[in-house]
Amino acid sequence: MNKPLPALALAIGLAGCTALPVATVQPIAAGADFSTRQDTVVCVLVPPDASFEGKPYPGSGGEVAEKIRDALRKFVKFSRLVSQEQANALAVCREKEATLALETTILHYEDHITGWTGKPDRIELKLFLYKIDQPDQRRSIFYEAKSHTTYSIFLEWGNAKPAALLGEDFEYSIRKLLR
Repeated sequence: MNKPLPALALAIGLAGCTALPVATVQPIAAGADFSTRQDTVVCVLVPPDASFEGKPYPGSGGEVAEKIRDALRKFVKFSRLVSQEQANALAVCREKEATLALETTILHYEDHITGWTGKPDRIELKLFLYKIDQPDQRRSIFYEAKSHTTYSIFLEWGNAKPAALLGEDFEYSIRKLLR
């Protein structure tokens, strides 16, 4: 009798571990109220593009911002993208009727052809949420994820970018940040 069940369980287990995230929410400053409603407008400040060991990753800041905006859409109705490097970014956010700003710093962005090199992709982000009128009262979260090397060696045929590691666990972290 053929027993494909252990092989199926292994494949599902490996597929479910494409990223190994670690997320930590830091305490909010006393007196700051970040309660959000479905109609809250959040301005996502697009971070500068990342680089690793001198290699630039053009478009990586925009890719990360898009993932953040996609995650926000599940919890708030409106989110707007504005470049962090733009001269009056918060003023532009106000013009777009945003009440909250979500600023991101890409701490680490490492992109490898993991299936071929055995080196995992890795991304580390620090996200800051604050009221546009009170930027000194922030809630922040640190998020780190890396690709699962074994999964990548056997199942990754293309080269996924580190921003692809921002999946369901990342969305959960965004939800915690908004509360």
